[in-house]
Amino acid sequence: MRLPSLNRNGVISVVIFICLANTLIRPITSAISDQGIWGAIINSFGVNTAVWFAIGMIVINLQKASIEVPNKNDHLIISIIMFGIVIPSTTISWLCLAGFAGWLFKTSQTTYLRTTSAILLVLSLRDPLLSNVSNLFNTEILAIDTFLVSMTLSVVDASIYQRSNLIMGDDGVKLVILKGCSSLTNLSYAFLIWYSITKTYTTQITKQAWLALFIILSGIFACNVLRLTLMATSETNYHLLHNATSNSLQSVLMLFTVLFLSFWGAKCFIPRG
Repeated sequence: MRLPSLNRNGVISVVIFICLANTLIRPITSAISDQGIWGAIINSFGVNTAVWFAIGMIVINLQKASIEVPNKNDHLIISIIMFGIVIPSTTISWLCLAGFAGWLFKTSQTTYLRTTSAILLVLSLRDPLLSNVSNLFNTEILAIDTFLVSMTLSVVDASIYQRSNLIMGDDGVKLVILKGCSSLTNLSYAFLIWYSITKTYTTQITKQAWLALFIILSGIFACNVLRLTLMATSETNYHLLHNATSNSLQSVLMLFTVLFLSFWGAKCFIPRG
């Protein structure tokens, strides 16, 4: 049975948000169970703010999209996606959503639906790609951070050297850099925000947008190396920088900086006559 011509956008919206709800329900319920409703709200329900922001951009584009005539294979693709998300696996749910985003991008005729599908594709592939890259290249990723931190510290202390993911000195281990210390996760969230804003507010990615991305990614990487370097200098600095308050402050500053630079790159601050 074919989908009614006036309802394709509505059906697409419903499918997207069913898939998103299926994917995000686990961290949301865990956050509410562990922290209570108010604690969960403060911590964005256990889901990074970048994800909610990308979803917001998706909503904006869906609202602006013109009604499309349904594709003859919509019902088949939607049936496959709905069957796939029944499987109790977050990775499979994200991949099903990515598959639907790819189908939507291929079959959409309007700019806003294609933008919706592009943002949705980046959002849905971020988690499984990051997990696999982190698992496959964890040693190499940590080695980069460790090397840069040891090089920075060696400027003021010649005894500092690197051993795998350890920062060593004459008096033993200065710092252990673990998976959670890598800037890779923050880089992926920053890219998601930048991409969502850029695709929503520009017809094509400009040089200014690329410059904004370069500044964002370089800044996050440099700040992470500086933070780790300071943590390795003393136990006081370690406890000062490695606590919930410091992490929250860092996250808020990073979020507003990424938002500002992304909107600047999309030229949203220039009055449009």
